[in-house]
Amino acid sequence: MSDCGHSFCSDCLSDYCSDRITNGGGATEIPCPEPGCDASLEVGVVKEVVDEKTFDRFDQAMLNRLLRSMSNTVWCPNLACQHPAQIRGAVYSNSSLNQHFPYSFFSPF
Repeated sequence: MSDCGHSFCSDCLSDYCSDRITNGGGATEIPCPEPGCDASLEVGVVKEVVDEKTFDRFDQAMLNRLLRSMSNTVWCPNLACQHPAQIRGAVYSNSSLNQHFPYSFFSPF
């Protein structure tokens, strides 16, 4: 389960993980359910015990955390889009579009 060696039944672990993912505000790590334990559950364990939709939510939260940590990645400011994009350098021109979107978004993920 994790490096700590604590064990729990599949049903309890499934409920625990699902609750942490669903109600954890974008949890990207799930701590061992043993009180006082500082270990985190391995991603493979989480994937085994939760349904696909719940794991996809967890996986997306982990990806978002990674992308936010990258200095050359921003979120598209277009509210209808909001996809991550790499900063390729500032755009210097007089067009009205470039005044609102100061970065070139050449490589959406």
